[in-house]
Amino acid sequence: MAEIKNLIYKDLNFHLPEKHTVTDEEIAEEVERFRKQFSEEEITDENETLKVGDTAHMDFCGYVNGEKFEGGEAKCYDLKIGSHSFIDGFEDQMVGMHPGEEKDVNVTFPENYVPDLAGKPAVFKVKLHAIKRFSDKPLTDETVKAHTKMQSVEEFKACYRNYLEDKYNREFYAKKQEIMLKEIVKNSEIEVSSEEIENEVKANFDHLENDLKNYGMSVDQFFEMNGTTREDETAKLKAMIEENIKSIAALEEIVKRENVAVSDEEIADYVKSSGTKEDAAPAIRQNMAYAKALQLLEESNEWSE
Repeated sequence: MAEIKNLIYKDLNFHLPEKHTVTDEEIAEEVERFRKQFSEEEITDENETLKVGDTAHMDFCGYVNGEKFEGGEAKCYDLKIGSHSFIDGFEDQMVGMHPGEEKDVNVTFPENYVPDLAGKPAVFKVKLHAIKRFSDKPLTDETVKAHTKMQSVEEFKACYRNYLEDKYNREFYAKKQEIMLKEIVKNSEIEVSSEEIENEVKANFDHLENDLKNYGMSVDQFFEMNGTTREDETAKLKAMIEENIKSIAALEEIVKRENVAVSDEEIADYVKSSGTKEDAAPAIRQNMAYAKALQLLEESNEWSE
């Protein structure tokens, strides 16, 4: 547990974070995304050719040294050409294919790939069943009605604007909370034992190691693939864990000093409105107390731009 020697949380001046405002461009982008989602056409005409931006509906089977390898085969797979989601060169070689055409695609796995395949040449036998391509037809009220509970394009835009405004408001408040806690921790004297931090680090790495076993990969190989090292990630993790422990300790102490209370009625109302199970009441009480403490901090300190 953290030891609080001096907690400073009053008469502080916090820097107000930037608040994102919804733009017409964001609304237009969502309208276009929705339009594309429901304007895709499947083309099987053998005279058509696959282009960058199309989606290839295909079968593929990969071979290394003439042998199939695990995870290298799929049926009726959709690959967005130009997404670079496959090995370098794969999508480029598919451009120009016709529906019904079969082709051998030759690639080389990158050096930082899974150990059994890293750096090895491979041949993928590909059959293109169809080309999926988006039409240029504008979004209509009929399309909106068919795929949502809304009645028009204008209602769709208004609903999405409301969604973004709510999202940005929540992000703004979360950023304010982060700023407050960081500033309080920085100005206070809170000590955390190295043993507690090391235990948390070990638990995080153990969890990661277990997840990576499903992919036949070690923690160090995973870090190498992501351009980092165990040492760098350990240092980042230690700093994050220490900050989190100190922040929680500060919040708990503020709740205690300010006599922040959460009534049974408040918990019951939350359980009823959120559908949360009643056995989660202790966690709900704690989180609601933290929220009240953060609101108190926000209202009782100064904010400047």
